[in-house]
This record gives sequence, C-alpha cells and structure tokens, in this order.
Amino acid sequence: MISNTQFRQCIIQPVLSDLSAYGIGAARNAEEILVATMAHETLGCKYIIQQGNSGIFWKGGLGPFQMEAATHDNVVSRYFPEDNVDGKVGNTPIVKGHLPIKKSKVTSIFNFNNYPEGIEMVYNFRYATLMARLNYWLKPGSLPQYDDINGIWSYYKSFWNTEKGSATKDDFLKNYYEFIGKRS
Repeated sequence: MISNTQFRQCIIQPVLSDLSAYGIGAARNAEEILVATMAHETLGCKYIIQQGNSGIFWKGGLGPFQMEAATHDNVVSRYFPEDNVDGKVGNTPIVKGHLPIKKSKVTSIFNFNNYPEGIEMVYNFRYATLMARLNYWLKPGSLPQYDDINGIWSYYKSFWNTEKGSATKDDFLKNYYEFIGKRS
C-alpha cells in the first residue's frame, strides 16, 4: 500500500494545483474523493491493473483509480477542445461537458510527444490523477464536502462505480478508513 500522505502531497495536490489554473477548483473536496476512489479501487495502490479470474487483463481498470481505457478515451475524444479552438477561460464561463484545458497543454505538462493511451495511467500516477479528476469534474452537481464520507460514497457510487458496479458502502468505507489510518 502506498503512503496516504505521500500520495496526497506528491501526486494529487500538485495535479489539483495545476488544474486550478483552468478553473477546475474544489481542490480539498476533489482530493478526498480521489483518495477514497483510489483506496477502494486499488486497496491503496496494491493493484494498479485490474485483476480478473484469469490474472491481469489490460481492458479493465488501469492505474491507481482503475479508470478503464474506454473511459479515458471518452474523456479525451469527447471533451478536450481541439488545439485550434481558443479555450477562453478567463473571459468565458467554463461550461461542464467541455474541458477548458487543451490536449497540447496536457502533453506539454507531462512531456508527451503525442497524447497517450489509457495504459499511461498504469505508469504515470500524476497523469492518472489528472484523468480521474477530469472525469469527476465532468459529472453533474458539485463534489461532496471533503469531510462528508457518506456524500463521497454516494457520488463515487453514482459516477465512478455506478449501479452496475460491485462496490458496497461497507467495503468502500473499510478501505477508505484503512488507507487513511483511521477507524470507521
């Protein structure tokens, strides 16, 4: 299991700081839902590739948040503005459903030659965090407050694991509290 403190300080917080320049705020609330998602999905980064009955497979969840490659590709293809579009953030209100950060900026931040495929989330935890935060940002409503674990569970279940997913509230809370080092 990765250190809660180090994952927050070295991975999540720098990414959220970078995103704040694009109007994607709620850093403390975003930090906590990302930590909770990672704690449950990968048992605190114990598994960074989804495990199946026949071992590792690459079409399932990838990286510390277990985002599927198809979800990654959907966020990239549907929501990033093309580089020839002026992504005005300062003068134009940001509209959910269209990310205010250009693909070329992401490739620049991470020193990519081309925009990466979903498998990059296995090797690059900062990139995985960026994609997880952007995926949550695109969902309706506001993130729950960082200290509302029941709200975090509900938001996670609705928009990450979904009603078809196998996550239970008891397991989610157990994994979260174990990862942050507190009793439920």
